[in-house]
Amino acid sequence: MKTRAPLVTVIVASYNHVKFLPERMDSLLAQTYEETEVIVIDDASTDTSWAVLQKYRENVKVTLIRNERNLGWVKTSNLGLNLAKGKYVMFANCDDFSDKNQISLLVEFFEKNEEITAAFSSSYIVDEEGKKLDVDFDSRPRKFQKLCAVDCVIKQEDMLGFLFHFIVIPNLSAVLFRKLSLLEVKGFSTSVEIAADWELYFRISALGPIGFVREPLNYFRSHNHSIRKKTKHSEMQIDILKNLYLKYSNLTCGFPDKQRYQFSISTFAAISMQELSLESYKLSIKLAKFLMNKNRSFGVPLLFQMSKQIIRLILRDLRIMIWQRGKLL
Repeated sequence: MKTRAPLVTVIVASYNHVKFLPERMDSLLAQTYEETEVIVIDDASTDTSWAVLQKYRENVKVTLIRNERNLGWVKTSNLGLNLAKGKYVMFANCDDFSDKNQISLLVEFFEKNEEITAAFSSSYIVDEEGKKLDVDFDSRPRKFQKLCAVDCVIKQEDMLGFLFHFIVIPNLSAVLFRKLSLLEVKGFSTSVEIAADWELYFRISALGPIGFVREPLNYFRSHNHSIRKKTKHSEMQIDILKNLYLKYSNLTCGFPDKQRYQFSISTFAAISMQELSLESYKLSIKLAKFLMNKNRSFGVPLLFQMSKQIIRLILRDLRIMIWQRGKLL
């Protein structure tokens, strides 16, 4: 007798993205993996999202719920998690969409690697109309690209190092989680203001290794109405740094590893200075002051990384100036 495939619960927290909602829903219902349930929770949208969702009401895989008041995507996603029946859970952002094989290939990777707590794939970055702009893998750190050049299982210590240095899972829609792991860490933290998905990756990684599928299976929408674009850059950077320091302060590793993570966190503060301007410099100094007030031992790593970033920016601007002067001549 053939064993039934494990159920996957897909949770869509829908809010004011009516333009993208049909593509999101249609891509989930067109999955080659059949054992799915799709829980859509509309977070009191003020556009016509709820009306658009009604056409999916008769689909046996779809459950539609509407919040009476706006709770935000974190609480709404946690509501969906509490209702999930699947062995695996995916949080599908309402403005992204999926390759038809996304769930099938991620589940297949999970079933072959039972020790992992989550698995994610590369993503295509697309514009408002769905046109491909880039693949997120191409902008990941070199160490990540080298280790993850093909499908792989990322060890806990490697994933922790990546997360301290760079958000290597830039899009929540690309991740499939083991439900038991999500329940063990109690879902998304409601105390995190902006980067709750990134903070969740830290806690999930602490439970076990993470799987990576090299093929782009997710379409990550870049547009002017996303949460990232609406949030001030400085607010996001400060929120991320606060959580980085919290994770660092709870580490139980030895001095060499702690020092390595200090340099990684200091790198984050330094690269917030993206140009030689007063505004960019102020943000980087603000982040550095936060770290120094928390722990004076960050002094040397911060001085080193910020000096390196300033030199990098000076050399970059010099190259641009020389190139522009050459064109004029």
